[in-house]
Amino acid sequence: MLTGHAEQAAVLMGAVEAIGERAGVSPALMDPLDGPREAAAVRGALPPAEYERHAARGRVLSRQDASVLLTALIAGSRSV
Repeated sequence: MLTGHAEQAAVLMGAVEAIGERAGVSPALMDPLDGPREAAAVRGALPPAEYERHAARGRVLSRQDASVLLTALIAGSRSV
């Protein structure tokens, strides 16, 4: 998880879950070692209703929109 960006991480998790589902893959199964730990960290960083609200925003993102968000977050983390 990008430290200090739990809301954006929840949006990305929602996007990854939805995009994976549309593609017929399970993102959770693609990284069985780190995936569950990272997902738990993001979920634990926010109250459940807030996590769900942000994840729901991510579920409607296109692949391109999710990529733009991820690129912006990565660029921002490098400037810190």
